[in-house]
Amino acid sequence: MEKVLITIILSCKVIYIFFMGGTWNQLLDKEISYKQVDYNKAINVEPNLEKMASIRESSIIDSILNEITLGQQKAKVNIKNVEVNEINLLPHITDDIYDSGKLCVQNSKFQISDGLLKEIYELINCYGARTSFYAVNMEDNMTLGYNPDITFQTASTVKSPFVLYVYKKIDEGKVYLDDKISYDPRFYIEGAGLVSSNPVGTEYTLEELIFYTIHYSDNTSYNMLHNYLWDEGYNDMLRDLGCKEFYLNKGYIWGRGSTRSAALIWQEIYNFSKQCESGQTYLDILKDTEHSYIRNSLSDYKVASKYGWIQEHCHDTGIVFADKPYIIAIMTDNGGSWSGGEQVMKISICIDKVMKEYNQWQNDRIRYKDNIK
Repeated sequence: MEKVLITIILSCKVIYIFFMGGTWNQLLDKEISYKQVDYNKAINVEPNLEKMASIRESSIIDSILNEITLGQQKAKVNIKNVEVNEINLLPHITDDIYDSGKLCVQNSKFQISDGLLKEIYELINCYGARTSFYAVNMEDNMTLGYNPDITFQTASTVKSPFVLYVYKKIDEGKVYLDDKISYDPRFYIEGAGLVSSNPVGTEYTLEELIFYTIHYSDNTSYNMLHNYLWDEGYNDMLRDLGCKEFYLNKGYIWGRGSTRSAALIWQEIYNFSKQCESGQTYLDILKDTEHSYIRNSLSDYKVASKYGWIQEHCHDTGIVFADKPYIIAIMTDNGGSWSGGEQVMKISICIDKVMKEYNQWQNDRIRYKDNIK
């Protein structure tokens, strides 16, 4: 009789969980916790895009994501309480096609509201110059793009991938933070900088030059790093990431860039921060740069970024650590003065509005699914 009662109880529990949209984990009295999911153990993240695409399609990841999204209340998952620095499922930026001069959303059925769409196009048109931006939701790969493949002079945005390469060499033990480089007048570059104000022959550690290059956007520091550490391995890194721009050579330290390639680089900066102490140190420096158009316009968030400004070009690229973080890259050729940053700041605000609309759209879909169960 006791066995019969146990069988009836278990059967009722299975039926209840089935109709309530539950999972086998709930049947075994195991709560699903977002923080318990260790994505680094579930996947071996590779920067190669083809490998990343195959990872995205794997049944292992699909099953994990399904577990997370099946009924937030029943599974006791609260996405809003997740600390952004604990997100280990990294974005998979795909090679989507964007029509020239058209704002498009990819990898989602979400549509920007008519009012916000009008606001963005009016902003673009009022400057009467080339504009490009690209943003990627870091949780699910929804992308927003406008002319993401047109190219611009990189200005100082190129410093972020080059210092990424420097930190990778440090992590591999090929160079060291306490390596010293002497200032020589041939390294001098006009523009932002502190190093050139010191006497010729002043020695700087690699660690100091990295900080000056990123925090202050010191051009002379960057030139010293480039002269000391550039090799073809830097371009190999970009090829592995799938970048079509930001390539350099021994005699040329600036290059051409695009917002899509910038997004791929920031994806790797984030990946690298999850893989080693050097990567986390680098991301922390990027979160505290002296100047950022994106950070100035989105002051409610923590922002890691590297801006660039030269002649008519004005750019900013980085990661916005909102409730649901996203990669952002903006490049324009409407500038020539510090006022050129106004356009970048306004575009940053519009992109954040799109991301908020998208988050609300997602939440509405989840509530709808819960109500029909």
